[in-house]
Amino acid sequence: MRKFWLHILFFFLTSVLLAQESRLTTEQWATLEITLSSQSDYKNPYTDVSVWAEFTNQNNDTLKRPAFWDGDNIWKIRFTSPDTISTWKWLSYASDKQDEGLHGATGSVSSKPYSGDNQLLANGLLKMAEGYRNIVQHSGKSFLVVGDTPWAIPFRATADQVTTYAEDRQKKGFNIALLMSLQPDMNAIGPNERNTSQGFKRAFEDLSDGHINIMNPS
Repeated sequence: MRKFWLHILFFFLTSVLLAQESRLTTEQWATLEITLSSQSDYKNPYTDVSVWAEFTNQNNDTLKRPAFWDGDNIWKIRFTSPDTISTWKWLSYASDKQDEGLHGATGSVSSKPYSGDNQLLANGLLKMAEGYRNIVQHSGKSFLVVGDTPWAIPFRATADQVTTYAEDRQKKGFNIALLMSLQPDMNAIGPNERNTSQGFKRAFEDLSDGHINIMNPS
């Protein structure tokens, strides 16, 4: 009898924890990250399966967000709420409908006002102004682009170097950084290392063959 009640208690606590995980709260314009775990093993997860989620609020507004493979059996979805008063119910989809870890997952996200002091978040995402001649934030506040071009940061710099760079540029008034997400030169022969002369960390193992199919998630 004692074992029976222990099983009941375990089931109850597990159900509560799962319910807590599926009911999330996020601030307007902030980024919420949701993690999914696949039940299937894929030879090449990057190309073998596509995953996304649809978020729908009480007004039937719908936002579709892609998931990205983050190594092993982990996929992540990033969601930003454009309002402060909605409950967004989400449902995940996968091209492999048999994978119940990726296809058919559900949850809800409640949005609330932003409470921090980051002016980019306080005034909302960037968009084109009416007339398409300048950029404004969602609140309507003008946004003057002061940009820098650290093109190679993603594949040459270490995390510490990026932090140093960002702090320096922020103090100098920069608010935009233009960069390449991966080393684009398929003929580059430098070592597969960061912070090394002529080196670059390869995002794709088959880049030298002119392809981007075999990804290195890290």
